Amino acid sequence: MKSGLIKGIGATAALALVLCAGFGAKALFPSFSASSQPQEPLSTVSEAVPEPEKDIEYTVISYYSPVYSQEELLEISSLVALGKVTEISPSFRVQGVGESGERVFTDYTVQLETIVRGKASQSVITVRMEGDPNNSYVIYEEAPLLEEGKEYLLFLQKSGMGGGCNTAGDYYYITSGRQAVYEPEETAMPLSDEAAVNPVFVSQKKLLHMVRPENSVPYIAYKDTDEPGTPVNDEINNETLEWDTFQTMAEEANLTCPADDNVRRKMIEENLRGSMQNGFLSPEELEIALAEMDQYAEIVD
Repeated sequence: MKSGLIKGIGATAALALVLCAGFGAKALFPSFSASSQPQEPLSTVSEAVPEPEKDIEYTVISYYSPVYSQEELLEISSLVALGKVTEISPSFRVQGVGESGERVFTDYTVQLETIVRGKASQSVITVRMEGDPNNSYVIYEEAPLLEEGKEYLLFLQKSGMGGGCNTAGDYYYITSGRQAVYEPEETAMPLSDEAAVNPVFVSQKKLLHMVRPENSVPYIAYKDTDEPGTPVNDEINNETLEWDTFQTMAEEANLTCPADDNVRRKMIEENLRGSMQNGFLSPEELEIALAEMDQYAEIVD
């Protein structure tokens, strides 16, 4: 089941998964990407927002994320768990392998509460995302929003490889942007006893709206749609999930498609080879890319 799904997804997101590895500023396709993992941007646009005395420039980095069903997200995730963010690190720069360049990342410490898929070596894990949440002048449009002290249902892929901007260490990436992060629904009125034991979770693809506030600098992610501003992206993923139903779904996936800590590497390798077969990579470029998967990027500060 897993191999069939990966091949099926590969037709849709082959180039995207290649980019997740950060391979090939020169070789691959910056108009595609699959997740909040290290990848090349679809576009980087600098704009100026007028203020009374000066213009303020900021950068919006856009990505294309294929839309996955909840079943697909389960199958391509090595860990799916409910957890609470307990700490957010200062941002740091990573010098990538080969031509991957230098990029900024932030680590989020997550206390695991309930694991529904996969295994973790300890009850506290690190989730890594590109960007600096304190830098409002560089905006990653599809990046999830993780806040300290809040609880999330997370679909994660273990890094487990080098290449791109992947450093050595035990950490995870979010499988596919906002659609792989769910929050407890807070709008049920009244909250019945059944809802208390069988909570509903809502995807951040639905919750987060990118808006440009009036008379303000860059794009800000708002959950309250009544905030002033004009929606920039109206595409909303309306998926929600009920906890009991989701646990049953996860149990079925665990039986038919056991979690794999190396799923990310396998998918990237498969899509690199597909890119060569389709003529987008030469055999020599493929060999270099595969070799780089065993070389690790370095944190430079």
